[in-house]
Amino acid sequence: MIITLPQSKWVGENIIQAVYGLTSTAITNYRLKAWQQGVHYRKVGITGVPSGSKAKVLYNIHSINEWIDAYPQM
Repeated sequence: MIITLPQSKWVGENIIQAVYGLTSTAITNYRLKAWQQGVHYRKVGITGVPSGSKAKVLYNIHSINEWIDAYPQM
């Protein structure tokens, strides 16, 4: 399978799932435990205020790549 990444800095969860093979649950866990809001992901609401469950979550694929590159290896 060939995945063509969009030129956008911010991508949806479907792109993160396709690129890294992560499940929706795994992405949520990374978001809650490891990734920083504003750096690795952002919540974007229609009103300009991220309102919890109604906000769209977008991911910064470049920052996630940097986080993976810096992840300690055993």
